[in-house]
Amino acid sequence: MTAIATTLKSSLRSVDIVARIGGEEFVIVMPATSQKNAIDVAERIRQKIEHTAIEHNSENTFLTASFGVGTIFPQVEDQPEIFIEHVDQLLYVAKKNGRNQVKAIF
Repeated sequence: MTAIATTLKSSLRSVDIVARIGGEEFVIVMPATSQKNAIDVAERIRQKIEHTAIEHNSENTFLTASFGVGTIFPQVEDQPEIFIEHVDQLLYVAKKNGRNQVKAIF
């Protein structure tokens, strides 16, 4: 997973935060980022991962990634757990629809 971590780190700004939230799932927090820019970043990361060779058992293998993307400008009354749940549902839509794609809240 070092190759994936390197891909994520090289694709994000110093103010962005990446956190593992379980299994193979990560969240990326990108402050002051529009929906379009968030989708563009997710797509760029998806393509980089798809084309990154990872050595496994002395052979190169390639992975794919699916993304759920959402944008929120937090208000006091917002519940982050609900927002994350909605974006997580988008991730599962991407996986169900063939994987290796970006789905976003519009």
